[in-house]
Amino acid sequence: MKELIAITNRKLCENDFLDQIKRIADAGFDRIILREKDLTPDAYQALAEQVMRALEPYETICTLHSFLEAAVKLQVKSIHLPLPLLWEKEGAILAWMQQGYLGKKESQLPEDCEELHNFYEVGGSIHSAEELQKVKGLQERLHVNHMYITASHVFPTECKKNLPARGIPFLETICKQAAMPVYALGGIALENLERVFFAGADGACLMSYTMRASEKELKEVVKRRNCLQF
Repeated sequence: MKELIAITNRKLCENDFLDQIKRIADAGFDRIILREKDLTPDAYQALAEQVMRALEPYETICTLHSFLEAAVKLQVKSIHLPLPLLWEKEGAILAWMQQGYLGKKESQLPEDCEELHNFYEVGGSIHSAEELQKVKGLQERLHVNHMYITASHVFPTECKKNLPARGIPFLETICKQAAMPVYALGGIALENLERVFFAGADGACLMSYTMRASEKELKEVVKRRNCLQF
């Protein structure tokens, strides 16, 4: 089934942020990417702990964004890094990989290594076919079995109002070339959800919409996804 991903921006949230996180998970979203890049490392880690606690009753995946050290300390299995940060942090990721933990399922870890961090997946952000090739090269160097990308921005969006949208043809090209899960990002809402799925995207990322949507609106998005046939 196609995935629904909520990307956070607490400044857009009109309700209590943690309550909105719970609404998103309760509606049936598959993943929440905690993208709060303006915070200090300590503040981000504290917020991540709160979000992870809020998501404990749900099956929603919590992916941390940009703050690799916080992900290590909290033993989060999923990390998302923008492309420049991927290059910067490649050495650190390689260090963990060389210890034998990156890309392995938890059940494969030795019993005496349960306390060590295990990234089950690494995500990256791309905005062109050229950037996609760079990420694919990184995947090969790291031997990461589970890697995904967000491709943006597909539709016009208020957070990038001065940049033209790349459109569905861009998304179709990325999906054909990727050889890894592609999550469409940028200006996605209920009315254009099926367009990104039919373009080949494995998932759809919603930020502004999910931060402001009511419980009913969030469930409508999930219902629309569930009704689509691919």
